[in-house]
Amino acid sequence: MGKRIIVRRRGRGTSIFRSPTHKRAGNASIPPLDTRELDENFMGEVKNLIHDPGKGVPLAHIVFENGQSCYLPAPEGIRIGQEIGQTVPGRC
Repeated sequence: MGKRIIVRRRGRGTSIFRSPTHKRAGNASIPPLDTRELDENFMGEVKNLIHDPGKGVPLAHIVFENGQSCYLPAPEGIRIGQEIGQTVPGRC
C-alpha cells in the first residue's frame, strides 16, 4: 500500500501540521482616529516589547495620550519608556 504523501497528511490538520495561532500576540495596526484628531499632534509611550512567533519582528505595545493602545512593528533602536509622536505636516 505505501505511506500517504505529505501534502495529504497536512490536509487533515493534525497537531504536527497545524499552525500555532493561539501563541500570537495580536494584530499590528494603528487604531482608527476621529476626524478632529487628524488635525492634532498626538504622542504615545512604548510600554512593552513583545515577541510574536507569527512575525519576524518584535511588536511594540504603544499607549497614546487619548487612552488608545495598539501593537506596532518595532523599529530598530526603540526602547521601553520611549515617547513617540506623530506630527501633522504643515504644523509645528
